[in-house]
Amino acid sequence: MNEEVVELTSAAAGAVRVVTMRGSRALERASALAGAPLAPGHLGPRRLRLADGEVLDECLVVVRGAEEVELHLHGAGAVVGAVVRELGGGKPRVPRTIEERAELALVSAPCEAGARVLLDQMEGVLRAELTELLKREGDEACSGLDRLLRLGERSQPLFEPPRVVLAGPVNAGKSTLFNALLGVDRAIVDPTEGTTRDAVREFCTLGPITVELVDTAGEREGIGGEGVGAVERCGQELARALGEEAALVLWIQPAGEELSDAVRESDKGPALRILRSMSDKVTAGERAFSALADPGAACRLVVEVALEALAVADPPWVPGRAVPFGNRERSALARARGLLGEGDRLWRTPLEELLQLPSPG
Repeated sequence: MNEEVVELTSAAAGAVRVVTMRGSRALERASALAGAPLAPGHLGPRRLRLADGEVLDECLVVVRGAEEVELHLHGAGAVVGAVVRELGGGKPRVPRTIEERAELALVSAPCEAGARVLLDQMEGVLRAELTELLKREGDEACSGLDRLLRLGERSQPLFEPPRVVLAGPVNAGKSTLFNALLGVDRAIVDPTEGTTRDAVREFCTLGPITVELVDTAGEREGIGGEGVGAVERCGQELARALGEEAALVLWIQPAGEELSDAVRESDKGPALRILRSMSDKVTAGERAFSALADPGAACRLVVEVALEALAVADPPWVPGRAVPFGNRERSALARARGLLGEGDRLWRTPLEELLQLPSPG
């Protein structure tokens, strides 16, 4: 049996999930499941049944050709799993080409810009760019490799949501800002110090990208003893741990309050930016907002600061632009650049392997 059964849509919850079957017996096996002969060009509803007559699902069947059938199923995981098993699938799909890897990545693309980039790579634009790059020599080849490597690094937030942590002292306005960015009241807001004691996480759109946004417990001296103080300290420790793993920490400090030396020093690095809340008290030159008075302006400031700090490609999507979107693509480019820098005549080999071209004898 040489049939391949692949789920094209995300395995996450959804109303509709799409499974495709490709191979010489795809039409025969799908016809058996549908209980009636199917022909190329067929498009319509069918009731899928097991051999004993048990109904699996009522779905839309699209026969793409003599060796490819697409089933648009209801989204319940148990239904999809049963259909896939009945068709003889269930094994993980192993993409073989750049285009297939882009297609697989598209299923879980977290933002529109990332999806558009991946669609371009599915159409072969990265393959075409790499094929042209193989024809270059010396400085011209170096320049082309460097450009693709930079673009690949700056495009990563389009495919893998970076973690952005809101941190700072208690009552700085972190939860108010968190809710404003989400557009819903997800975190509890109250003037009582220590209201947020655990990390609250949600995926959130910041301009063209999606991030994992985390609201954390405010920093202050522990109350001591058992009960509330111990719980709050645990929340603060979790906040610090999340900050260490984050792509970006937005430190929210009320205007007019002194920053600690540690925070002031960290602002010089790539992973932390300081924003001042209660902007009516801010001094000149500070990035400031008031999420209560003007939530729209607060959100715009966060988007601007985050995109700059994360060095997101600008614009994130250009029609027809080649982007090394995955670890395998970037690794091959990095190895080729390293070999070329060493003067190795075989610098093209990693790219030829990526393109599945025969190596020179």
